[in-house]
Amino acid sequence: MKYSCNILFLFLLFTGCTKNDQPTVLAQRNGILSINNSKTGRWKLIAVSIGSLQQPLTNTQNSFVKQYSSDGKFSDTDGLKGTWNLPSQDSLVEAYVNFGTGVTVTQKYFINDLSTTQLKLTYVVNGTDITTSYTAVP
Repeated sequence: MKYSCNILFLFLLFTGCTKNDQPTVLAQRNGILSINNSKTGRWKLIAVSIGSLQQPLTNTQNSFVKQYSSDGKFSDTDGLKGTWNLPSQDSLVEAYVNFGTGVTVTQKYFINDLSTTQLKLTYVVNGTDITTSYTAVP
């Protein structure tokens, strides 16, 4: 009995004291998306698809860049500024004030892909899926 108690004590000691420093998937994605990213949290638009049809990019779209900071703020080259968060590992929510109306807009995205080099988001407008693809830039 004494031997089995010692084994049980050692088992509890080693399993109870293990340290888990692995960040959650959500924390990892926050770091990749934001300025913690090795590419400084800046994302350049490279493709837009409406439904399954890829659209040609305009000159403005070809130079469009969005930046996410680790304090939950974002801005883009169109002059839009607002806040962002990841409520789950596959969703991004942005909130900003509409230039024309002054109304706060909340835009929800599904994250199709997020890595240190690529970001692919889908959102819905009038029942149609719009997918935007970005590449990380320094």
